[in-house]
Amino acid sequence: MVRKGYFVFLFILLLAASLVGADSLTQWLGVYLSGQKIGYVYLHVVPLEGGYRVIERNVMSLKMLGQDKEVTTYQVALADRSFRLREFSFSMKTGDQQVSEEGKALKGTLKVSVITGEGSRSERSFLYGGDLYLPSLLEAKAALQGLKSGVFHIFDPSTISLDSGVVRDLGTAEVEYRGEKVTARLYEAVYSGIRTRTWVRDGRILREESPMKIVMVDEPKEKAVQLGGEKVDLLSLFAVEPGGLRVNPADYRFVRLKLSGVSFDNLDLSFDGQKVVKRKGDQVVLSIERADPDSLRGGVPLPDSVSLYLEPTPFIQSDAPEIRDLAREITAGAKDDVDKVRKILEWVYTTLDKKPTVTLPTALDVLKMGYGDCNEHSVLFAALARAAGIPAEITVGLIYQLGRYYYHAWDAVFIGGRWVFVDPIFNEFPASAGHLMLKRGGIEKQADLVPVVGQLKIEILEAR
Repeated sequence: MVRKGYFVFLFILLLAASLVGADSLTQWLGVYLSGQKIGYVYLHVVPLEGGYRVIERNVMSLKMLGQDKEVTTYQVALADRSFRLREFSFSMKTGDQQVSEEGKALKGTLKVSVITGEGSRSERSFLYGGDLYLPSLLEAKAALQGLKSGVFHIFDPSTISLDSGVVRDLGTAEVEYRGEKVTARLYEAVYSGIRTRTWVRDGRILREESPMKIVMVDEPKEKAVQLGGEKVDLLSLFAVEPGGLRVNPADYRFVRLKLSGVSFDNLDLSFDGQKVVKRKGDQVVLSIERADPDSLRGGVPLPDSVSLYLEPTPFIQSDAPEIRDLAREITAGAKDDVDKVRKILEWVYTTLDKKPTVTLPTALDVLKMGYGDCNEHSVLFAALARAAGIPAEITVGLIYQLGRYYYHAWDAVFIGGRWVFVDPIFNEFPASAGHLMLKRGGIEKQADLVPVVGQLKIEILEAR
C-alpha cells in the first residue's frame, strides 16, 4: 500500500533543495586540541520563507582517566532573515545519558524547557534586550552575511546560560587554508570571557581559534569525520604542576599560593576559608585555611543572603519527592547540621561508584545512574543538603594530587555561620587545603574557566 506521507516528505525535501543557493551553507569542520584531532562539527544552513533553519552537530571523542568518551550534541534552530533566534531544539548525549532542550524567543523573553535523562521537565525564562542569537547562528551570519562590530546577546544551550558578547570586525587578514595562504575576513568575539578568532571567506568558515589551543578548520567530510588515532587525555593535558615548595597542601591546614598567567577579573577567588592577600596585575597571592570542624557546631540563624542556596534548580532538584524523602532518611537521628552534612557526605561517597563521565548531570539522573565523577557527586550532594535544610552550592577549581593540580568540582555548605568546603567524591569534611576555588556555581559557570585552562601558573609559597 502506498503511503501518501512518503510523497509529502519527499516534496518537502524537494522544496528545501530548490531553495539552496548562494544563501545556504553546508560544511564540515575538524576540531583539534593541541594539534590532535578530537572531533568534528557539521553545520548546515537552509533558507526558508522569512528566515533560516540552522542545523549543527558536534561530535567529540576524548579520553578521561584512560577511558574513551564520546560526546554528541545536535541542534536545530529557526531564525529570521538576520539570523536572530526564533526557536530551537538541542540535545546532548554522552553514553547512555541525554539532556534535551526546547526554546522559543518572543518579545524579549526566551522560554526554555529542559528535559533530563530521567524524564523530568523544568521551565526557565531569560530576559534579553535587543537581538538574540545562538553561537551557531552568529557563525552562520558571519559566513553568509558578515558581521558588524557590536554587542550581541547570546544563549548557549550547552550551559543553559544567557550572556552578552562583543564581536569585532578586524578586516581582512591572511590565514593558512589547505596548505596555502589566503585572504579572509577576520572576526574576534569575546563571550563569557572566552576569546575566539574566526576567518571567513566566500560564504564559508575557514578556521576558528579558541582558548585551550582548540582549533576548527574547514575540511572535506571524509577527513573531518575521521577520529582514529590516540585520543587526548584531558585531565593530564591541563593539569598544573606548581612551583615553589615541594609539599602536598592537603597535608597542611594553611597554605599560601601565588597565581599568575591569567586574568582574574571573571573568577571568584575570595570565599570563607580562601582569602586574597595581595593582587597586582596578573599575579594574585591568596591563602587557604581548612576549617576547624569543632567550630562549626551550634545553631546560627541563616542570613537572608544564603536563602537562594536552599532553592531547587533544573540540575539541583532538591524539591523532588525522591530527593526530599532520601534526605530525610539519611539525616534521621542527626543532632545538628554538622551531623547532617557528615551523614549526607558519607552516603554519597559510599553509594556512588567512581567513574569518569561527560554529562550535564542532574541530581535525579545521578541518583538513577548510581555512578559518576566529581560533577555527579557534587550535584547530588547539593540537592540532598538543600533538601535537608542546609544551604549548599557547587564550586569549581583545582585539587592537588600526586604532585599536580587537577581541575575539579566540589561543594560548599553554610553551617556554623560560614561557608565550608566539603568534597563528596573524597568524603572530606571539611575539604583539605589542597582545594583551590576559582568559580562558584555549577555547570553553567564552568565555561568561565576556559580562558584559565592551560594558562594558569601556581606557586606554593607557604604551608603550615
